[in-house]
Amino acid sequence: MDLKIALSGDLPARCSDALAALAPELGMVPAAEGVPVRGHRGAALAVCCDGASVTIEWAQPIQFYRALSLLPRPLAACDIREEPCFETVGMMFDTSRNAVLRPDTLRSFLRKMALMGMNLGMMYTEDTYEVPGQPYFGYQRGRYTYEELHALDDYADMLGIELCPCVQTLGHLNRALHWPAMRRLQDNDEVLLADSEETYSFLRQILTAASAPYRSKRIHIGMDEAHGVGMGAHLRLHGYEKPYDILRRHLKRVLDIVNELGLSPMMWSDMHFLNAFGSYYASDKDFPAEVAESVNKQVGLVYWDYYAEDIEKYRRMIALHRQLGAPLVFAGGIWIWGSGIPDYVKTLNTTVKALTACRELGVREVFATVWNDDSDGDLRAVLPGMQLFAEMDYTGNDDLGVLDARLRQSCGVALKDFMD
Repeated sequence: MDLKIALSGDLPARCSDALAALAPELGMVPAAEGVPVRGHRGAALAVCCDGASVTIEWAQPIQFYRALSLLPRPLAACDIREEPCFETVGMMFDTSRNAVLRPDTLRSFLRKMALMGMNLGMMYTEDTYEVPGQPYFGYQRGRYTYEELHALDDYADMLGIELCPCVQTLGHLNRALHWPAMRRLQDNDEVLLADSEETYSFLRQILTAASAPYRSKRIHIGMDEAHGVGMGAHLRLHGYEKPYDILRRHLKRVLDIVNELGLSPMMWSDMHFLNAFGSYYASDKDFPAEVAESVNKQVGLVYWDYYAEDIEKYRRMIALHRQLGAPLVFAGGIWIWGSGIPDYVKTLNTTVKALTACRELGVREVFATVWNDDSDGDLRAVLPGMQLFAEMDYTGNDDLGVLDARLRQSCGVALKDFMD
């Protein structure tokens, strides 16, 4: 039976709309004669219940909805206090590979994020959004319309979640560049042609279109794994240059557009490492001074690592990133890619080590990636990994019993069912 609650006090904006969306999953309904639940704006998250009434303290709207999911069922006395370690804990959804998620599916994940307390959603869209004037961009790929993305952003905002676009501005654009109408923009099959004015006109179009549906001024501009940059059409047109020189020049042009649009950018960090050391994870050296000095400090650097199970590797990579002087964001992975079934053991071993290192070393923003390449599994299999990221933020607790209890509260499912 649903728990009837009567809300009062300091409540998040649009709280009644959010509660209507979350009620079926919370098992709660607003009612004048319900259990009194009083909101209070404070410094962190607290849930105090004497068995007959509830007080919820919250600093961010997302914490209010997590707090509702923490209430014992049946209602009982409790005193729960949590202070998040990270300013941002988010989820990046891959809506570019294997299948483009329907908006209603994304809404269901946003509701789960709200109950877990995750405050950033990231839409990884390589070419799966509409760009006026570019009919072949995302053609036959299930691309989202402006209206669909705007509605998703509105829904996320209602739940206290910031939604932002994640695009590609150099590599990972094979699905767009393979069309004959767009081949003039190719350096190679995957990579845009740097130093071409047509390329920058195109990038202005896609960055404008990608950011338009969202309230957030954040944008992830990609720039990762641009293999072979400068070695295709660029080589034929301009001769050989060091890839890093091309990358740095291209990034400046991209940032000129980003600044015109008033956006706050972040990018994957691997190309800085590849050009300085020849690999992303293997270096035991410090960054050459000229490389560190040349890195644009305006752009957040996203250190992605889905592999290491040794905490020292995370500590070393965090220290190396800080030599570059740019804001640091960490991206881990919930392992559902590469096969038809998720790898929860790998997810646990990597996530706990990575987020422990981030907590120790004061990394303030983290998110989980959910790549969908080489996978044909059910995306709902990521829920335990999402819950793990949330618990590492709010409590630092990776105990499987705690994880199971929280998964039951926020998703109505048992961890054992996923692990089996």
